[in-house]
Amino acid sequence: MTRALIASFGFDEKFVVRAILRHGIGANDEIVLVTGRPEPRAEKAYETVKRLADSADARVYLKQLGDAIYDFKSLIRETKKILREAIEKHERVTLLLSGGMRVIVLGLYTALLLLPKSLRERVRVELDTEDVYRLVEIPRSIINIFEVPELGAKKELLAVIAREPGLTIEELARRLNKDESTVRRQLQALLALGLVRVEGRPQRAYPTPAAEALL
Repeated sequence: MTRALIASFGFDEKFVVRAILRHGIGANDEIVLVTGRPEPRAEKAYETVKRLADSADARVYLKQLGDAIYDFKSLIRETKKILREAIEKHERVTLLLSGGMRVIVLGLYTALLLLPKSLRERVRVELDTEDVYRLVEIPRSIINIFEVPELGAKKELLAVIAREPGLTIEELARRLNKDESTVRRQLQALLALGLVRVEGRPQRAYPTPAAEALL
């Protein structure tokens, strides 16, 4: 059974080191450290984690988000990719939110909530207390309270709107090869979910920030 440890990461490696030892991370396991822009102090902390990982025959990666930390939609998009990739590759995944920038901590947790329940429920979320003496685990039952809307056939319509904002209902119908009545009905459902907005005459559809994060 392979495991992945994903951690928000800054200038201090101690929380990650404790988690590696606590979970017995070893051969064929993976450690993913999520940080912001390249920083000498973060790279030095990464080298410490890498030496420990190498001694345990585990793989370690430093994911630098760069300017995505300054745009929350981009941050969610990038952190969702990181989480999804790890969850789909490994049987057990721990998300450690004890270090690094607050925006990255919030981004990782928000991205987790936006994943399908089948993926969310496979993740253990942990936080160390500031004094490093206690560990807090967020119960899965709380994480799973947040339900991502099931879009079904509407997801294709939403993807087109996100890719080409400002199309009319007639144009959307042509793009999707669907009846205008079908597109209009699906668009109303997306409006009710707060995922699109409609403006002008003729009506033109635009994605909301929630839609861009969800996709």
